Order: sequence, then structure tokens, then C-alpha cells
Amino acid sequence: MQLWVLSTDGADPANAVRFVDLCAGSVARLEEIGWEDVGRRLRRALGGDEDPALQRLVPAIDLLDDDVDLSPTRYLDSQPATADIDGDRERLLDLLGGLRDSLPRLVTVDGSRRPPRTTIGELAKQGALTITQQRAGGLEDGGAAPVLTSRDVVEGRGPSGTAEYAADSVWLEAGDVVVPTVVSRPMAYVAERDVRALLGPGLQLLRVVPEVLDPQFLAGALRSEQVARLSSTMSGRHRVDIRRVEVTRLPLAEQRRLGRTLAALQRFSASLDEALSLGRGLTQALIDAVVDGDLEPDGV
Repeated sequence: MQLWVLSTDGADPANAVRFVDLCAGSVARLEEIGWEDVGRRLRRALGGDEDPALQRLVPAIDLLDDDVDLSPTRYLDSQPATADIDGDRERLLDLLGGLRDSLPRLVTVDGSRRPPRTTIGELAKQGALTITQQRAGGLEDGGAAPVLTSRDVVEGRGPSGTAEYAADSVWLEAGDVVVPTVVSRPMAYVAERDVRALLGPGLQLLRVVPEVLDPQFLAGALRSEQVARLSSTMSGRHRVDIRRVEVTRLPLAEQRRLGRTLAALQRFSASLDEALSLGRGLTQALIDAVVDGDLEPDGV
């Protein structure tokens, strides 16, 4: 997206155009870039920031062509390709080195002694857990209270939203299990002990009775492929019917033992995703640096 600011204050020469990259150094998605931050970067550029990677005055004569490219980055000096490569390389190697040890070792179970199963709906009827959602209109944007959003759950991070709240708004408690109503793949979030946030829209909250159910054990069931099988599909996304999801009936001590393993597998998956994302970004940065002449083979 390009934003054109037409100014009449005479700050810039009449025969020049100032190109500004408002996302320099940012990897945020477009929808996550706040307008306050955009305005702050623009004011910084117009206030005399001479960083050639951020802004530059270009003579209008250079732009008079039928095929001229008006993308701001076309006229700005790119950041050195090697700026973060060393740090990213070390982070990637650390991640790859830890993956081997972080994957739990598992053994095959004798299928003839599998314990009985029940559904989350039945557990709710028995009082082992409750299922709730934020009421419609229960939150208003712009407040100071932290909110756990659907994107937070999808990306495996803590609360990032904010909102105003009412007396009957739903707050997270330690051990709560949260799943999106609509997902592209099975996922669940377990609230940590020190969390203090509101439940966001589009989320379902399962609050367990800790003397009966282990949250990590329950979250593991909600991350299994059976969730996709029991869900209605909408263009590659699934509307989750969590009441039909099956959970193995086990003593609490065994639930906790399996819950620790399921939590470890989730951490392994998160590290794997991070390594993949970091690896792709690092590879692209190395390609760009070699092509631009900033890096060359060492001794080859």
C-alpha cells in the first residue's frame, strides 16, 4: 500500500517528491501496522531524519516517464543486507540444535488395553468443566484491559488486544483452555498462572475443575486431528464443535503425565515453526546480500 501526502506548507521544494518508507525495518502484517505508528514515522521523516533508507527527496524530472515506478522503496537506499544476518544465523542454529532434544521419546501402546473415552459435552454435563464465550457486545475497542484475540491463539502468543469491559465480561483464569470458533487447523491455548486478560470474540473458553481434569491434557485433545474430522468445513476453515471432541478417561495423575508430554510436543511445534520462518527469512537475506555484492563465499 502507498500513501500519498499532498502538502502545501512549502517544506519541500516544489520540483521534488519526498519518498518515505513507513515500514522500514518492520515485518508486521499490513493489518497490524497501527496508524499512530505510521504517523509517528512520517513526522520523524518530515522533521529532518536524513536516513536514506527511510526517506529521500527525488527531483520531479526523474519521475516524468510513461513507465516510471513510483514505489517508495525504488528510490530509497535499502538497509544493509548483513545487518541482522549474524544474529539470525545464531538464533536459527540454537533452535535447530534444541529441536532434537525437545522432541519427547514415545513408545507404542498395546491397543488391547486402551481406556474408555468420553466427550467434552459429557464432561460438561458431569460438571468436570464449563464452556463459555464472551457475550455479544461484551467488549468495546479502545480500553486499557488486555484481550486474548483469535490471532493470539493462532500464533501461540499472549494477549495483544485491548478493550473496555463490562461487569459481566469474561476474564481468563489460570488453567483455562481457549480454542477459536473457526480455525484452519486444530489449536488450543492454555492460560498461564499469571495471565490477566479478557476473553476475545470468536473464542470458546473451557474452564476445568482441576481436581478432575488436567488443562494440558484437555488442550492436547483439542489439538488432535479428530477436531478437524468433527468440524464443518468452510473453504478450508473449520467451525469447531468442541462438545463432540473425545477425551480418554484417565486418573488425574495419568492425565498430568500425558499433559506434560502434550505440552512438550506443542513447544516443539512452536520451535519448529519459528525455525522454519527464521530459516526462510535468513535464506532470502543471504540471497539478497550475495546478489547485491554485500556478501561473498568464504574461501571458495
